[in-house]
Parts: sequence; C-alpha cells; structure tokens
Amino acid sequence: MNRYEGEERRQQSWHLEKSISIGHIITTLTVSMSVLVWASNTETRITVLESEATHATEQNKATEQYVRESVVRIEAAIVRMEDVVRGKADK
Repeated sequence: MNRYEGEERRQQSWHLEKSISIGHIITTLTVSMSVLVWASNTETRITVLESEATHATEQNKATEQYVRESVVRIEAAIVRMEDVVRGKADK
C-alpha cells in the first residue's frame, strides 16, 4: 500500500467535522418550529375534547334525570290505570 492509497482510504472513512452548514441550521429550525406548531395544535385539540367530554357528561346526567322522572310518571299512570281496572272489575 502506497501513500496515496492510505490517503484515499482516510478520506473515504467515516469522520466528524467541526463545521455546521447553513442548510443544517435552517433544516433544524424548520423541524423545531414544526414540532412546536404540532404540539400547540395538539394541546388545543385536547382542550376542546376535554370541554366536549365535560359537556357530554352534563348532558348524560340531565338525560338520566329526565328518564328517571319519566319512569316515575309512567309508574304512577300505570297504578292509576290498575285502580280504574280494579274498580270496574269490582262492579
């Protein structure tokens, strides 16, 4: 192996440079800003979903109360109908 082959191998091998290119800086800043925008949008969507879940829970409670009151009214109406039927059956 002569001196030129060794130099060629050294140039082809993996190495680190201490310089940073403008393209790398721009790319890094672009990716960083994209991540920040994505995280901000995600936070907004999570807040909206939490609000909707709270609203849905409140609606479910109101609907459940309405159904319970309706069942009580229906049971009372059935009792009244049974009383009417018994009254007519006794005559």
